[in-house]
Amino acid sequence: MAGSLPTASGRIFISYRREETAYPAGWLYDRLADRYGGGQVFKDVDSIQLGDDFVEAITRAVGSCDVVLVLIGDKWITIADEHGKRRLDDADDFVRLEIQAALTRNVRVIPILVDGARMPRADELPESLAKLVRRQALEFSPARFEFDTSRLFKVLDGTLAEMRKTQEDDDGVPAPAVAAEPGATTGGDPKPLPRQRGHFAPRTLMLGGAAAVAVVILLAVLLLANLQNRSSPSANTAGGQAPVQAGGGGGGIDVDGSTVTSEDGLQLSGLQATSRRDPESPRSGIRSR
Repeated sequence: MAGSLPTASGRIFISYRREETAYPAGWLYDRLADRYGGGQVFKDVDSIQLGDDFVEAITRAVGSCDVVLVLIGDKWITIADEHGKRRLDDADDFVRLEIQAALTRNVRVIPILVDGARMPRADELPESLAKLVRRQALEFSPARFEFDTSRLFKVLDGTLAEMRKTQEDDDGVPAPAVAAEPGATTGGDPKPLPRQRGHFAPRTLMLGGAAAVAVVILLAVLLLANLQNRSSPSANTAGGQAPVQAGGGGGGIDVDGSTVTSEDGLQLSGLQATSRRDPESPRSGIRSR
């Protein structure tokens, strides 16, 4: 049997007809009381003290509950009073008042179909209870009692936890503090944590990688320029070969290999040397054929 959850807040109201679902309501009450505590579950006779006003006690319980469980048997719609009038048509019927108040407050209402009962249609209910047919129902059978109650517990756990959180927020109760990191202080300005060795921030890694790529590209450009300078031939003039100097200093000979035309119209080719000291020296050439 599941253990009690004393920290769960909120009340669970069980609405049922004694004529048909008293035993299932008793089983369910015991399980809910074991899990959430008897003070969190309301079931008319078990929850009303001797001498309390029955109507006032039920009205007060429905007004403060978070979940209403509506147990529906196969005669839930047709059960009549001693005068033959259908109970649900009576505006003062307790079951009708319970469900009507829960639907008006818009709390979670869970229809529980007991032992093969079907969900009623909207046209079979008073107008004030018509919204009940839109609530998702749980089929509840004694043959699979443990399985069905475990499904119900999952829904109730989530609903009560949500209601507890909402109540704490409304009351201004602060949320649990987040655990501080190792080395952080609890008073005044927090001291920065020392950076661990061997670990770098992502921004530092990105900048270092970009710098390394830039250096590699620059080295490649310089190497390519150096290779092109070594492989290019000496510059020549567009009209012919530039004079080649032989010797050095103020003297020496200028050698000219350009074509020369003689007085009779013949083109001469060969080397022509001119002394810088005697620029009027005769030229020598070889006649071409």
